[in-house]
Amino acid sequence: MKFGDDFVSRGSVFSNTIGTIQPVVITTTRPTAKIVIGNKVGISGCTLECQTSIEIGHRVCIGSGVLIMDNDAHSLDHGDRENNILNIRSSPICIEDDVFIGARSILLKGAKIGARTIVRAGSVVLGEFPPDCIIGGNPAVIIKQK
Repeated sequence: MKFGDDFVSRGSVFSNTIGTIQPVVITTTRPTAKIVIGNKVGISGCTLECQTSIEIGHRVCIGSGVLIMDNDAHSLDHGDRENNILNIRSSPICIEDDVFIGARSILLKGAKIGARTIVRAGSVVLGEFPPDCIIGGNPAVIIKQK
């Protein structure tokens, strides 16, 4: 794990005007997992779970209750789960500079968010999005190109 300068992590219910629903949790599940967080990043009551790679650029704001996972957490095959077979799929997540991620959003494996993009609160992000847009929904789509 690598944290940039002026990284701020807020997990107290009193540290965010909308409150937090959980503490900040940052975990890796493999020895080769890589989390890189840029300068001046702020996170409120957010979970990052990394099996492969999560890269967060500079000046990114991550709202309360956001979940960022580069993996499926468990096998999607019922037989694997019944037999305790760890067949977990993973794909890197990249959040470029100056992105704002609204509260209670979920970023799934393989998500890539271009610079200066805004993610509306409660969105479920999968796939790639260009810079300078507003995205939202479940699944997230481009709402407006800035």
